[in-house]
Parts: sequence; structure tokens; C-alpha cells
Amino acid sequence: MKHIFILTFILLSPLCLAEELDVLSEKPLKQLFFRYAEGSLKNTEQEQWIKRWGRFDGVVVKAFNEEISGFNNKTNDTLAGFKKTYPNKLLLLHFNGRASLPTFSSQYASSHDYLYFLGTSAISELKDNEEKSTIKVRKTNAFSIRKNLKNNASEDVVIVELDNNGELNWSNTEHAKLISINKNGTVTLLRDTLNTGKIKLAANRAYIAQHVAKGPFSQETQRLWEYNWFKFEDNNRKLFSTLPDFLASNISKKYSFFDGLQFDVLTESHRTTNIGYPMKLDANSDGKPDKYSSNEYSEAHAAGIYTFLKNLRKILAKKKLILADGSYANQRATWLLNGIESEGWPSASDVELQQWSSGLNRHKFWQSFAQQPAISYIKVAKYHVPGKGSIEPEANIRRLVVAAGLLTNSAIVPAYKPNGLAFHKWPEFRKLKNIGKPLSELLVLTTSQLSPISYSPVKANQSDTTLFRQETLNNSAKKLAATHCIDTSSALEGATIQMTATASSSAKSESERPALFYIGTQNNQQKTFYGNKPFTAWFSWENKNNSPICFAFETGTGKPEISNLLLSTGVKIEARVFEKAVLFANNNSTPIKVNAKLLAPISEHIEIDKVLKGRDELVIPAKDIKTIRF
Repeated sequence: MKHIFILTFILLSPLCLAEELDVLSEKPLKQLFFRYAEGSLKNTEQEQWIKRWGRFDGVVVKAFNEEISGFNNKTNDTLAGFKKTYPNKLLLLHFNGRASLPTFSSQYASSHDYLYFLGTSAISELKDNEEKSTIKVRKTNAFSIRKNLKNNASEDVVIVELDNNGELNWSNTEHAKLISINKNGTVTLLRDTLNTGKIKLAANRAYIAQHVAKGPFSQETQRLWEYNWFKFEDNNRKLFSTLPDFLASNISKKYSFFDGLQFDVLTESHRTTNIGYPMKLDANSDGKPDKYSSNEYSEAHAAGIYTFLKNLRKILAKKKLILADGSYANQRATWLLNGIESEGWPSASDVELQQWSSGLNRHKFWQSFAQQPAISYIKVAKYHVPGKGSIEPEANIRRLVVAAGLLTNSAIVPAYKPNGLAFHKWPEFRKLKNIGKPLSELLVLTTSQLSPISYSPVKANQSDTTLFRQETLNNSAKKLAATHCIDTSSALEGATIQMTATASSSAKSESERPALFYIGTQNNQQKTFYGNKPFTAWFSWENKNNSPICFAFETGTGKPEISNLLLSTGVKIEARVFEKAVLFANNNSTPIKVNAKLLAPISEHIEIDKVLKGRDELVIPAKDIKTIRF
């Protein structure tokens, strides 16, 4: 019997490791520390660091030198010690999925794997015996030096041989620093910055293009070179397989103490026009102006990201988790990822929680359809509001965001210190920790009854058609015009819609990529994902004016099949039942009175009398949460 037990443990324990993580358990409040632990990781003794950062359910932290340097065998030993001390705590590797310091990415990337602006040819010859070269070029406007770069960093360029047909020979390249752009039509370069050897090329046989770059970050003096994730039909970049090989090998061996990866800024779409960039991109790396449409850019970039993630998923140990930044614009690969990071919630700029319903829909969709085991987390941080800068959320807003985590099974990452309060001392954490396992999923309570509602196509000559801004980083994407409207033209104190939808049969995809559904008025627009399987989303409007509520869906996805569409002429609040309490969240601007009738949806999980405790009603404060213990 003893031998059977030992054999069973050996066979099952590797596969069960991820399921044993506290962050994947049924505990109500899941908490993670974030990258602010990195500074002390480099400078603190192992035992002290492990003790300091062991209070929560895990840590999301860097350990590679792809973005900032300073990680070494000592930091690895500390992280390994952390995992040995706390085997049930999550250790997630934070990795930049968009760009890297070239000294790091040279381990797996070649010149062809990076993204460049459209370049130009050199008129003069390129010598191989110069530290600095001043070269005559056809177009100096192919280059741009950003002013006031941090740490006196320089821009970088690639030099590529032009073959006899004028095509780029990516097997013969050199990287250099762009020192100056001169008025006489020349550029000055500091040669061979990666020490791969200077190349010698005759006049009109060199092509020079500037790297698309980020940063530098921290104390680095080198900018991060962006990867080229665009995948067109004639693309033969190797990055789609070399980076997965590199990551899988390291995480299975030297860095095996990590439970998985979180890809920072690994986005499906990409900016393709001048907003945010000084010149045009050369997305297919052929040295010629791109002729792609907005949709073709987006599809090619998404295809590249999916190929990379698919290849990584194939070779990464099954017990390892893969997460990525996950706003509506950033990521949809539910069939490849275990979850998402929300950097700010519902978005990084929504300090008033206007997209509360959209945020809940997004996290519930990922919880429902991500690869198992599913885990996402919400980074509760200061908001960055255009024109206003960094804004610290009010305490009630912070409580609502924390509650959103509990409502959607998402972990919470405290990422600022309100009034100097330490991350682990937020008062709501103490109140929400010991409420027992969940007895229900997220429940929606409406202040008036839900009833079926019809919708009709927008008339061809309708002049006041609602336009929806598409959720994409591709800033050349056009707004979507509403296709249908719901009969709610009268002004209402509130409007709440419940919708169950799935992709139409003709639009269903083998990849299971979800589509986006937009709904609302011109001034108050909300959204959700929908995909191959039915998903129920909720939307709500306070003090709705007499504008109709209309909706639209992405071009090419096909009309969604809506199997259930209900309207309440009131507002909604959210609730979830736990073993020892019910958590209520009210994102409305007015208090909501809750009586036995409104509490009916929770009666399947707990007796309503336990919640009301002899009272006729409860009052859930405006823009806040309330916990009823029993």
C-alpha cells in the first residue's frame, strides 16, 4: 500500500501543481504583489526578501534582463528560495512581449525579427574600417532623433545589403547608432554596436532603416527594439518559433521556479500611422512603402501574436500559466492564454468607473473561456487621465475595483499606497478576507423587472446614427456605425440590458477568437466579447436620455445570434454569495434600497432572511460596496 501511495504521488504531483496554487483556490480574496518587489530583490538578503513578499498569494516579477538589467544568479537563488518556502504561492515571470534590449534578444532574434520604419538607400559606399561613418542617403526624412531621450540614449538603425535585384538581403546586416542627421543629406552612424562585424558595401547597395524602439527604462542607456509581430503570407521571420523555444527552455530548467509568464504589452493590434511614431512603418520588412489596409494590418499583427502564443503553448509545460495584458484592445486569445492582466480597471483612465459593466463582462468572459486553470488579475493603481495626469482613486472607487475582483474570481494587485498605506494594509482587505468560499457566481440584481425587448435595423437614411470607437491600437481604424437600435427612445431613470449572444454559424472560427459587441448611446457606450459559445453580458445606464440604445459589431464577424435580450427600466447592482457573507457592489450615483423582492436571485444560494436579518430593506451606498455577514 505504501508503494502504491508513493507511485501515485510521483505520477500526479507534477500535473496537479498549478491546481494547488492558492491563487487558483476558492478563497474569496486573492492578492498578488507586483514588480515593486524587484528593487529589493536585487539588494536584499534572501531570507528577508522572502519574508517581506510572502504575505500575499504570490508575486509578479521580472527575472530576465530583457527590459532592465541587474538580474543574476543571486536574484534567481532568492526566487527559487521563495518558491521552496511557499510552494503554493504563485511566482509569475513578467516579460516584455513587445520589445527588448538587443543585448538580451540577440539570444533568439535576428535582424529580420525587429520592426523598422521605412528606410532609404545609401548613395555613398559603406566602408568596413570606420568607427563612425558619415553616409549620403537618398532621404534623410527616413530618420528621426527624438529630443530629450532618457539617459542620453541614441536611436538605432539597421544596415541591410541590397542584392542585384534591389531586394533586401537580411542575411547580411549590421546595427549602428544614429548620431546625427545632417543638413547636407548625410547621416552619421556609430558602427557595429552589437559587435557582429562591420559590413562593406558599394554605393547604392546599402539600405538603412531606423529601429522602432521604446524606452529606455530604469538606468539603461539603450533603447528597447520592438519585435516585428506582423505575419503576412510571404513572411519568413523565425521569431515566432525561436522566442518560444528560448522561453520554454529557460522556464523548464534554469527558471523552473516560475509557474508561468505574464506578457507585458503583447498586443494583438499595433499602431500603423504617424500617431505615436515619427515615420511610416515597414511592416513586411521589404524596404518598400506598405500598401495594406487598416484591417490587413490588424489581421497580420494578430496572426503573428497568435502564431507565437500557439508555438509557445505547444512546447511549454502544461502546468505553466500564460497571461498577457488584456484590455479590449490588447488581447483576445482565450484559447491560448490562461488569463489577463488589467492594468487599471475597467481601464487605465476610467477613474469614474463609467465602463464598470464592460469591465465585468470582459473579466467574466475570460474566466469562462480562457485555458484552464483560468486566472486573471486586476492591477489597482492610479489612473492616467488625458489632460489631467495621474489621479489617485477615491477610497470608495478603490473598494469597488477590489470588489470587482471578488465578483469575477480575479486576483487583486495593489499598485499604489493610498495616504502612504502599505499594500497589505488596505482596510477592505481585512473585511473581505474571511468570508468563506463562494456559493454563487456573480449575481445581477435589477431595481425593476426584466422584460423581453425587440430591436430593428437602423434605417438607411437615418441621420443621427450612433458611431462607436473601435477598441484597437490601430489608430487608422474607422468608427463603426450602429446597425440596430433597441426601442428605448424615451427618457428613463435607468436602463439595464441583459443579453445572451453567440457568433453566427457562418462567422464561427476554428481559432475561437471572440468578437466585440458595442452598445449604447452616442455619449455612453459599453461593450462585451461574444464568441462560439453563448455568453451573457450586462449593460446599464443611469438617467438615460431620449436617445435610442443602439448596437454594432465588428466588420467581418457576422451578425451575432442574440438568443436572449431583456430590458429593465431601472439600474442594477452586483452581488455574490459566500459561505459567511454576501458582497454587494453599487456603481450607481445614488444609494440602492434592497428588499426581499430585489434579493430573489440570491435565494437559490442562501435564505434571504439571513441577509435582511428582520429588516424590510438594506441600503447599498452610492458608488460603494457593502458586506452583510452572517
